[in-house]
Amino acid sequence: MNRVASVLDRGQNVRKAHWLLRHPLTSYFLLAYLISWGLSLLATRGLLPFPVPPLVGAVAGFLYHFGPSLAGVILAAVEAGRRGVRSLLRPLGRLRVGIAWYLFVVSYPILLRLAAAGIGAALGGPAPTFFTSNALGMPAGHPLVIAPLVFLGTLIFAGLAEEIGWRGYALPRLQSRYSALAASLILAAVWAPWHYNPLNFPLMRGVLVGHMLSVLGMTILLTWVYNGTGGSLGLTVLFHGFSNFADWAVPTSPVYGGDVRTYGAYILLNLIVAATIVLIFGGTNLSRRAAVRHL
Repeated sequence: MNRVASVLDRGQNVRKAHWLLRHPLTSYFLLAYLISWGLSLLATRGLLPFPVPPLVGAVAGFLYHFGPSLAGVILAAVEAGRRGVRSLLRPLGRLRVGIAWYLFVVSYPILLRLAAAGIGAALGGPAPTFFTSNALGMPAGHPLVIAPLVFLGTLIFAGLAEEIGWRGYALPRLQSRYSALAASLILAAVWAPWHYNPLNFPLMRGVLVGHMLSVLGMTILLTWVYNGTGGSLGLTVLFHGFSNFADWAVPTSPVYGGDVRTYGAYILLNLIVAATIVLIFGGTNLSRRAAVRHL
C-alpha cells in the first residue's frame, strides 16, 4: 500500500513539474508574487486572523524582497536541475564589459535625480533633503559613514533579490517570444504591481501612477543595459542597486520625502531617456547587439 501511494505521489509530482515546464513564465510570475506577497502578509501586522510571532514577522519582512530571484532559482531547478541554476547564476559574473557601461550605471541614477531636483526647484519646489536615512529606515549618521551600508543594502535587497528573477530568468524567456520592447512592457506590467504588496502598499498608494511610469522607464533602461552588455546580469544588479541608492542620496519620490514637482520631473526625464533609447536602437533588440534570449 505504501509503495502504491509512493508511486502515485511521484506521478503527481511529475504532472506538476510538467505543468510548470509548459508554462514557465506564468509559473514564474505567480511564484514570485506568491513568495513575496505571502511573506509580506506575514510581516504586516493586523491583516491575518492569527498573531504572528515578532521574530517570524521580522524575518518575513526581510525575505519578501527575494521572491523574484528565489522564484527564478526554483523554476530553473525544475527545468534543468543544478545545471539550470548554474546557467541562471553564471551571468552574475559576466562583468568584463566596456568602461562606458560602468560609468553609465554609476552616474545616470544620480545625475537624473539631480536634474529632476533642479527642475523641481525652478518650478517653485523646495530643495531636496539629501541622504534621507529615516525614510529608508536607516539610522541617522554622517553620509560618508553610512553610505556603504546603504549601498550594500540596496545591492542585496533590490539588485540581487530581484534581478536574478526579473532580468535573469524572465527577460530572456520573454525575448524568445517577443521583441525587446514588447518584453520590457510585459515585464513592467508585472514588476510594478509586485511592489504593492501588503507591507508596501500604505507607502505606495499615493504615488501608484507615478511609480508605474517610473518602473516603465526603468524597465526599458534595464533591458538596454542587459542586452547591450551581452546579458551581464552583474551589471544589471549594479544598475538596480545604484538606482535605489540614488533614491537615498537624492530623494525624488514623495515616498522618500521628495517633492511632487521633483518626482514629476524625474519621471518625465527618465521616460524621455527611455524613449530616446527606443528611437536610437529600435524596439527589436533595444541594443546594437542581438537581444539575449533563452535557449
